[in-house]
Amino acid sequence: MMTSWDTFRTLCFVTMGAFWVAPITHVWYNMLSTKIIVGPRTTFRIFQRLFIDQFGFAPFFAPSFMGGLWILEQRDEIFQPLIEVSPSLIVANWTLWIPAQLINFSLIPLKYQVLFGNVVALGWSVYLSFTSATSNRKSIPTTTTGSSQ
Repeated sequence: MMTSWDTFRTLCFVTMGAFWVAPITHVWYNMLSTKIIVGPRTTFRIFQRLFIDQFGFAPFFAPSFMGGLWILEQRDEIFQPLIEVSPSLIVANWTLWIPAQLINFSLIPLKYQVLFGNVVALGWSVYLSFTSATSNRKSIPTTTTGSSQ
């Protein structure tokens, strides 16, 4: 149970959002709709965008976010925990983001898609923070002598 606000964790999430998520998703949504799947919104194009986004982009982007976060948090071990958490991270990503992106690509104008994604990402960030903290606890060795953890 959290007893106090973790300012450092918040700063890490803000940094990742501002310098990793926002620029990449801005470019990605624009490319997806203007360079990769071009044309008016039809059901077929919406599902094409959704498929490419969730099965081409997300499996690389979600773990890259978590890895970047752990680098900022100065974790000793990043690679192995990332391998362990990635499958469940991707499934959780699909659970939230497939319906969200279906709404985004079908109803939200392109210029507001990043904003819509950021609103959904507030809840997603809570999940990522929980996953990150859980993974961190698993990687911290426990001792019985003199530890205050």
